[in-house]
Amino acid sequence: MVWLWTLRERWSFSARMKRQVEAKLGFELKSAASAFPPGVPQAEVRATANVLYAAGLECSGLIDEPSAANNVLQIRDGAIVDVWRRNHWYCGAAGWQGGLHCR
Repeated sequence: MVWLWTLRERWSFSARMKRQVEAKLGFELKSAASAFPPGVPQAEVRATANVLYAAGLECSGLIDEPSAANNVLQIRDGAIVDVWRRNHWYCGAAGWQGGLHCR
């Protein structure tokens, strides 16, 4: 089966997901940040922001996925490696030493 979505259907889906999350949280979301896979072209990075705009959210920031993961994990000495595949293999890594980010 092939799924072909119109632009209107994509916007509707994003907005519906936002409403569902707001209903569970009990308050309106006004902005969000987006994480993108390492190594993707800049056009794909911008596309992640467009998903937020389509849902009616302001994009407060764009961050690579390894750095976003560390914002949660708070690694001081170590690394996060993100490997994934779409049409090509991508690998991104971010390291921290003494709590300082080094690439």
